[in-house]
Amino acid sequence: GLMIMTPTDLLILALATAHAIEVFHHSSIFGGTRAWLEGYDNFIGDLSACPFCLSLWVGALLACTYYFAGEYPAARLPIYALAVTRGANILNDVFHAFCRTPRASKMFEDD
Repeated sequence: GLMIMTPTDLLILALATAHAIEVFHHSSIFGGTRAWLEGYDNFIGDLSACPFCLSLWVGALLACTYYFAGEYPAARLPIYALAVTRGANILNDVFHAFCRTPRASKMFEDD
């Protein structure tokens, strides 16, 4: 039958899409790939340079994967991993100011 996506499914997909875009556009690990793809003067080059544009296609790919993975739940694991990581990063950002863990740079300052 037709699977209806719940608000929870949509939240998972939104978080996963956001994190996939974040990793691709802001991590050094994909820096060379980004530069190479952006060198193309075509649709792929344009997508690689525009996180907003790329998010539509990444979101569509993840949503299709999530939707059609009904019989193969393990196919959703990478999506869950992206969503959990984005959620953890959001929580880290929100609670960073309240963190009482000493920073290494502060531990070695002269008093």
